[in-house]
Amino acid sequence: MDLVLFSTISLAWFLIHTQHFSWTKSILTLLVIVCIPFVHLRGVMPAVFLFLIFIINQIHFFHSSMGKIRFVSIVLGIAFLAGIAFIGFNLSVYQGNIMGAANGGSPTISLDALNATFFNFRHGLFTYSPIYLFSLVGLLLNTAKNRLGFEATGLFLFALLPAIHHDMGESWPSRYTLASVPALIIGFCFWLNTKPSCLEKTIATVLATVSFANTFLFTVYPNIFLESRFTQVTYPFMLNFLRNLHPESLLQGKLLLLITLVLVVMFTLYHLLKRVKISKI
Repeated sequence: MDLVLFSTISLAWFLIHTQHFSWTKSILTLLVIVCIPFVHLRGVMPAVFLFLIFIINQIHFFHSSMGKIRFVSIVLGIAFLAGIAFIGFNLSVYQGNIMGAANGGSPTISLDALNATFFNFRHGLFTYSPIYLFSLVGLLLNTAKNRLGFEATGLFLFALLPAIHHDMGESWPSRYTLASVPALIIGFCFWLNTKPSCLEKTIATVLATVSFANTFLFTVYPNIFLESRFTQVTYPFMLNFLRNLHPESLLQGKLLLLITLVLVVMFTLYHLLKRVKISKI
């Protein structure tokens, strides 16, 4: 389900940025966007954000006020009908429960919830893909610099906020943050374009190796992926001595969250200062 959510968000964002206008393409893009909440209720917020970006990106193709009004009216009409269909779908499939599959819990914004989202020993984003730490640097550096940076940061936040929870239960590794990955990929590309320092490249190489190793183990040994629903398996598999150190205790503390925030701020400031220095030359 989360892979489908990731795919529809990626496809919708890609279609929004095609370089020509046609009603066929616009209707297709809009249909992909309105399908996102039907995949999972966590897709509502990113769908709303993509819907707004869709209107902003498409409306400039119309030169007359009447053309713009007609376009916005058609788009809002389709969105309204999709909203009615979505509510009816949840009420029908989930026996009168409008919250659908997400009824079991709601997002919780707190330090514990952020720590669980990023570093939970079973579900944390940075637990399995620490390379995305540099994606945050790229997003911070480009949010106000260009429109794509603003879109990527907005999509990351809108996709991440519904996934933040202090207790994600028993489920697949990092599944809750998968919807934010399209934006993180763009952020990582932004970071690559900053001409990283040797220190950054060294850290990124280590983090990329760890990220690839986790992905490789999940792919080659599917049982490890299945077992990770209940406990952390990949790191004990890679480093046998961790079996006696209880990796969940290493990853649950807020120290890793603090270190990550310090590194992201440090590298962001470094690139901002470098940008200011270059502009003065």
